[in-house]
Amino acid sequence: MIGELFFLRFMFFAKGLWWIILLRAYGKLTGDYTLQERIDVQTGIKLILKLRLADGFDMFLTLLVTDGSCMIDRRMGIHGHPLEIQAFLYSALLCAREMLNVNDETKNLVAAVNSRLSALSFHIREYYWVDIKKINKIYRYSTEEYSPDATNKFNTYPEQIPSWLVYWISNRGGYFIGNLQPAHMDFRFFTLGNLWAMI
Repeated sequence: MIGELFFLRFMFFAKGLWWIILLRAYGKLTGDYTLQERIDVQTGIKLILKLRLADGFDMFLTLLVTDGSCMIDRRMGIHGHPLEIQAFLYSALLCAREMLNVNDETKNLVAAVNSRLSALSFHIREYYWVDIKKINKIYRYSTEEYSPDATNKFNTYPEQIPSWLVYWISNRGGYFIGNLQPAHMDFRFFTLGNLWAMI
């Protein structure tokens, strides 16, 4: 019961993002853009964006998921900032930017969306992506660094790198890790998050 309440609490916000993505998909599929241009629908898009982009909604660029409330089974220990949710948020912001009518009232909102998209894209590519080069860099990280110049921004301990990873990962490529939070990188490969990130 308690887990369901956490899931519902998270899903309240996710429903708004899904609505934006499905609204754009409907327009692209049918060619009927009259629905997304309606005043009440434009108002809905603006309200969802204002909620998500509000100062203090989350202290991080990425969307926090408490108690594993996402598509990955919570028994797998997912909590923090899982990749699939960040890719989902990025997609929803892209869709909203495409559908939002730009005028004097919305130009600041569009600028905020553009700023968040740019920052979120950099964050995911820089900190979620791992390849052999990045793993070798993590092995050499110093820990307990607390300055703007720190190379180990999330205080990741080299001991967290699983032994199987060096043998599993290709020398020519890489992947997006499953989750990232302070002092913990989840090196598991989750197909859903990686596929959603490519979309």
